[in-house]
Amino acid sequence: MPQVKTTPQAHKIWQNALQIVADSPGGIRYSKLVESVAETMPGVKRSAVAGAVWNLDQRFPERVQKPARGLFAPLMPAGRLRRSRPR
Repeated sequence: MPQVKTTPQAHKIWQNALQIVADSPGGIRYSKLVESVAETMPGVKRSAVAGAVWNLDQRFPERVQKPARGLFAPLMPAGRLRRSRPR
């Protein structure tokens, strides 16, 4: 990804978005994520939030995964993975 100059506002949006994703163990839909971040930052335009979070999984691959289209989920450490079937 080419280096793009970022603003302090974008950094604040990313911090809020990463916290919201981390607090959503089952994941959060893109539209709900944008809505949630916009609610925590009343002075920021919704379009700025949408523009900052659309590629959150690419910008922070060590913290966010995108298991399905439009779904952002926290990346769980290998030691915290749950088995789908009991032994």
